[in-house]
Amino acid sequence: MAGDARLTEWMLGLAVWPSPEGVVLDEIETAVLAVLVPPLNLDKVATPWRAAVRSGRKRLADQARAWMPSTGPSRSM
Repeated sequence: MAGDARLTEWMLGLAVWPSPEGVVLDEIETAVLAVLVPPLNLDKVATPWRAAVRSGRKRLADQARAWMPSTGPSRSM
């Protein structure tokens, strides 16, 4: 329970972080990404698997665009 409260406080602190005057948030984002190296970020993080992630995203997007709901068996009363 105490962990939940700490997590909530941390998340709210991130959600409403007031940037000091003169701070460029894009620079902070870039610095954080350089440290954390999130594997699915393709904009500001260069990883050996970047091409594979981009390819996989494209394949899934193509499948989603092509998807049609199945008609399934008809139900008659």
